[in-house]
Amino acid sequence: MKNNKTNTNRLIFLLAAVSFLIATIEGAIYYESYAPFFRILLVLQNSINAFGFKATVTLKDAFAYMKDNTSVFNRSIAYAYGIAVFTAPYCTLSFIYKFLERLLQFIVFFRRNKKCRHIVVFGYNDDVRAMLKNGVSDKKKTCVHIVSAEKLSGEEVYGLNKHGYAVHCADLLKADESDIPSLVSKMFLEKAENIILFEKSSVRNFSLLQLFRLNEKDSEYRIMLSPGAKVSCRCEEEGISRLISSYYNSTAGSDAYFDLEIIGLPEMQARKMYSDCPLHTVYRDTDTPLKDWTVHLLVAGLGKLGEEAVLQAMNLGVVHEQNHIIIDVFDNSIASRKAVFLNQFSRDSFDMTDDRVVLKSDVADGVLEINFFEVNVTHIDFYDTVRERAEKELY
Repeated sequence: MKNNKTNTNRLIFLLAAVSFLIATIEGAIYYESYAPFFRILLVLQNSINAFGFKATVTLKDAFAYMKDNTSVFNRSIAYAYGIAVFTAPYCTLSFIYKFLERLLQFIVFFRRNKKCRHIVVFGYNDDVRAMLKNGVSDKKKTCVHIVSAEKLSGEEVYGLNKHGYAVHCADLLKADESDIPSLVSKMFLEKAENIILFEKSSVRNFSLLQLFRLNEKDSEYRIMLSPGAKVSCRCEEEGISRLISSYYNSTAGSDAYFDLEIIGLPEMQARKMYSDCPLHTVYRDTDTPLKDWTVHLLVAGLGKLGEEAVLQAMNLGVVHEQNHIIIDVFDNSIASRKAVFLNQFSRDSFDMTDDRVVLKSDVADGVLEINFFEVNVTHIDFYDTVRERAEKELY
């Protein structure tokens, strides 16, 4: 990625140099009858003006001169000049854009507090864009760095910079070993309090995690994070999640330099849902005793998000030892999905039947029951079942 950016910059610089050279030669030919001193000044004036969208020697002048001087050299330079008067302004615009981009980055950096809290996010995708929409509470005290392995458009970089985000288009997994220290320094990776690995690929997130030094015995060539840093690694594949946990626990254990949290998008979505709309909202500002704050939850679909909705409701629904938590789960493939879901529970703690799971009374106080219904939520049977269940206990 860095090489592509460098090659583009070199190409623009080369194009500018060639355009300047052609404009200079055309000016020297056109003003050959002038005195040497004024000829040099006029040639320089034309070459400089060509980059300012207003060449002194116009295309009309160049064409007229070519008609009077028909040598192969003059004709070749005239045609090349016809192209150069357009490429030169393009180079000017590119340089201005680069300058403004650097200036904006400098302003964003300058406005930050030198002791600001650094957060580095690896990955720039739709999920990250959605998270960034929430913004940062205090942009001067919190510095968010977005690291994208893919090159972003200038407009997108400008938009992120405008909202106070620092953007780094670099791929640490493919970067040359000699470039890594410089990239790490620009990202403030070694000073970051939070590192979020949020690429869509779980394997890629695991590979990024392996770049960080786990403990004193780990390779000194790996990136050393700040003491107490927290790394959140996105992983939605159970097998890879176990692999990540095993890698972290067996290699680092209690001596780890940083804390690791394995997160999944469904888990985050469920957490935000319950944060925006708490389970006991209906009981707030009422005289209902805590022990009567019954949760009756309907979950449509037992996919990954549905599983997280059920699991988190089991914990968040408890505000009193006598609470009732009733969760009704509807899915048109409930048999197969329920079998996978129930692998997380022990028969020592739960009574399980074909369509119901109940927490044993000797395990914990209160009542927890999960009911399973195999029904398509688009069919009328679903609505009939919901009405029937709601009559017993309102959702």
